[in-house]
Amino acid sequence: MKSLIIVLILVSLNSRVLSNDLDASELIDSSSFILEADQAKQTKNVALVPELPVNSKGLSLGFLQDRKVSIAYFGDFITHPGLMIGTQNDLRIKSRHQMYYTLNTGIYTHRKNHNAFILSSEIANRLSTKKGLFGELLLGGGFLHTWPQGDVYIREDDGGVKKSRGWGHPHLIVSSSLGMGWQSPKENSRAYFLRIVAFGEYPYNGILLPHLGLHTGVVFNLKGDNK
Repeated sequence: MKSLIIVLILVSLNSRVLSNDLDASELIDSSSFILEADQAKQTKNVALVPELPVNSKGLSLGFLQDRKVSIAYFGDFITHPGLMIGTQNDLRIKSRHQMYYTLNTGIYTHRKNHNAFILSSEIANRLSTKKGLFGELLLGGGFLHTWPQGDVYIREDDGGVKKSRGWGHPHLIVSSSLGMGWQSPKENSRAYFLRIVAFGEYPYNGILLPHLGLHTGVVFNLKGDNK
């Protein structure tokens, strides 16, 4: 609508100029009106652009701001090899004390026995020295699913046996880990860690089966690391 009004004003001005019926003051007033209308339109458009949140470090990236990713060897009973990938998310950092939580997923294989999938989470407390050495304690829990290696058979009501599909067995786990490692004092540097993990698998023949594992690897910062 404003564009139509401006066009009509310009047509009127043009016809009056041609007929020498428009003085300089009217031309200036009309030009000012057109300029103000255009500025108002631009101001309205600018107001529609949402403001993005910023902090002292620049543009906020939300939950990715301090997200870290870990890649590690996970060995059930130390020698049964596996791989663990996870995230590390800071809850509190104060001087040399750090609290964070993890989300992990991984696999391992126990040769001639079973394969396993793990999904777990932990809360950790870490104390560090000025040179970057640290010790930490982690408590957590999660889900473990195991599949027997080889054929599985079940007993039928008539006393015979038949081959089963072998969907595996779901379990709940509780865990505690004692770890140590090193991280350069530089901001966003990698962290190298080694943890001894004790976790319980339930149910296993009606009881809690204890496990001992080795969890060792490296943590990268998604914001870029300084090694």
